Amino acid sequence: VRAPSGSTILQAARGAGIYIPTLCYLGCLPDYGGCRLCMVQVEQMRGHPTSCTTPVAEGMSVSTKTAELQKLRREILELILSEHPYTCLVCKDKKECSEFMHSTRKVSTTTGCNFCTNNGNCELQELVDYLDLKEIRFPIIYRNLPPVLNNPFYTLDYNLCILCGRCVRICNEERFSEVLAFIHRGNSALVGTAFNETQKEAGCEYCGACVDVCPTGSLSEKIGNWAGIPDRSTDTTCVFCGIGCEMTVNTRANRIVNIGPEHGKKDDPPQLCLRGKFIAGDIPHHPERITRPHIKKDGKWREVRWEEAINFIAANLKNISGEAFGLIGSAHDTVENSFVLQNFARKTMNSANVDIYPDSAYSTLIKDIHNYYVTHGHVEIDEIIRADTVYVIGSMTQWSHPIIENRIRKAYKAGKEVIVASSKANRTVNFSTDFQRYKKGCEHLYLHGLIEKIAALKNTQSIVMIIGDEILLSDRVRENVNNLMRISKFSAAMLKILFLLPEGNRYGATMAGMNPVLLPGFKTARKKGFTATEMLKKQKVISALYLVGDIPYTPALKGLEFFVQHNMFFTSASEHAHVFLPLTNSMESEGHIINLEGRPMQLTPVIRQDGHILPTTEVLGKIASSMSRTSGIISPQSVTEKISSLIERSLSKGQKVKVARETAPDPKSRSKNGQLTIASLKDHHFHYIGNSLSEIIPDLQEVLEE
Repeated sequence: VRAPSGSTILQAARGAGIYIPTLCYLGCLPDYGGCRLCMVQVEQMRGHPTSCTTPVAEGMSVSTKTAELQKLRREILELILSEHPYTCLVCKDKKECSEFMHSTRKVSTTTGCNFCTNNGNCELQELVDYLDLKEIRFPIIYRNLPPVLNNPFYTLDYNLCILCGRCVRICNEERFSEVLAFIHRGNSALVGTAFNETQKEAGCEYCGACVDVCPTGSLSEKIGNWAGIPDRSTDTTCVFCGIGCEMTVNTRANRIVNIGPEHGKKDDPPQLCLRGKFIAGDIPHHPERITRPHIKKDGKWREVRWEEAINFIAANLKNISGEAFGLIGSAHDTVENSFVLQNFARKTMNSANVDIYPDSAYSTLIKDIHNYYVTHGHVEIDEIIRADTVYVIGSMTQWSHPIIENRIRKAYKAGKEVIVASSKANRTVNFSTDFQRYKKGCEHLYLHGLIEKIAALKNTQSIVMIIGDEILLSDRVRENVNNLMRISKFSAAMLKILFLLPEGNRYGATMAGMNPVLLPGFKTARKKGFTATEMLKKQKVISALYLVGDIPYTPALKGLEFFVQHNMFFTSASEHAHVFLPLTNSMESEGHIINLEGRPMQLTPVIRQDGHILPTTEVLGKIASSMSRTSGIISPQSVTEKISSLIERSLSKGQKVKVARETAPDPKSRSKNGQLTIASLKDHHFHYIGNSLSEIIPDLQEVLEE
């Protein structure tokens, strides 16, 4: 076997396809050697070293499966199982029992394998089979602990815990949440939280990493608990924030079982956050989801066929065009859908009133950011760990971009200088070397004062500056961005700026043309339209609106002559709509988003669309065809070609960053709209295509109370 220098025996064996059992090993963390199941025999080495902690050497001769090793492993597993309901694991009728359940029950239904959520996906079952364990000499020490069923998103049953330490280590050494720990000692040892707090009280961020690595049913997520073993695993991309994490979705019979590692890959799962891990799979099968078109008649919704709904929309839009029509989309939608939506507004309806919600106080913000990235290069999130100094300005990354927060924490733990600046303290401050608090609404003053400080730094120092909500959602965002460009221009240090845009595809949607003043490719539009905010003013700005997703109620909706809502749920805005069309979601869609690293990320359908739900591009094509306005119709193949070309051209071309003349701000001036509040988080980070996630998923409201 050939292996890279520095590998452990376990890594070398896995690289060569040689199985060595283990329970405590996590590939993403330092060597541990806790369970000792991975012990091996090495020639000219005393004892039985653990393969996960023993480095390989030239000429080393290793035995991984001998009679002696298997005997020792069985004894270890016996000891582990003495604190786990094991009777079903070693029953001679277990194969037939799972199919016919003819045997007399040996344990309570709450602890038998057939009533465990992890039945069939349990590493203990695999180990018992591999080691051919037939009986256990020790009595069961049953903990008799009440399961925790009221925890958001997942349940806890420490009666099934084998104290492998995976959840504790992933929480403390990878996520740095520092919620879980070993408590008590000896036979009373448990996994829990300090001072008997609930996980919420202990500061749990509900990233689900502990659930992903648990080898038993001790930690099990509520979604898909009893759906059975997945029969398919599909890789796709999370769209909730701009990081665009790769995620694996496990399905069975066209239903999402869970989002996390596929079967057999719990020892090194991809890291997600609360939204990617738990929320994305809840939406497609939500009991209140609408899956058929509806037309409102006499104030009540009536279910109709697609043909009737499309003809009704076309008949009402036929006499409306130009400035009277407005279209509002979402930054969670794909680049392809965004391109087709703006094309429908501009070419089919002859209107420049096209935007995404929530919009920005500065319409060309994304273009300025794009020009910066083209000039200076996009920032890879791992550059945060490699930088000498990290600035985190005006951001609540713990909730808005948790994987960025993870990199910030890793940089701090590695001894890097981490400077947090915001108007209020948050958890990121605990992982900083310096907290620089500015007054509420004074972020523009802080940035202006930072210009000289950064300019004075040496050119050997590398800096990553992370920019969040208080800067980008402020009504002074134009001034803030100009200050950032000046910092970048005058900095002698190796400085890179990472803009934490809300929603997963705000950059890509703007690139596709979902902007009232920008065409696809960030080209300036000759004909400028109204922003989403302007369209929804109290006065009658537009007479017809096509809305993808949801928006908060506004009196302007009452005055619309015609209103189409394309969404997954009836909402308060639906009360004023004339037509409701069912919408696909990210688990049913294909296309791309552009993440904050400037990489096109592929969305792959993980479940088939309901037969009553049509793709957005098809719906708009049918409406345009029914209106006999064929100039705006684009074939799916043409959309694919245009988007491929658009992404390639846009990500490599741009204008040089324009820096406005410096004007010292009035020290008494204040900004608004960008403060770090629960309302800001809900409006910009905890919504999906405009729909409030806390209203759709009650568990989330409990988490957000933190």
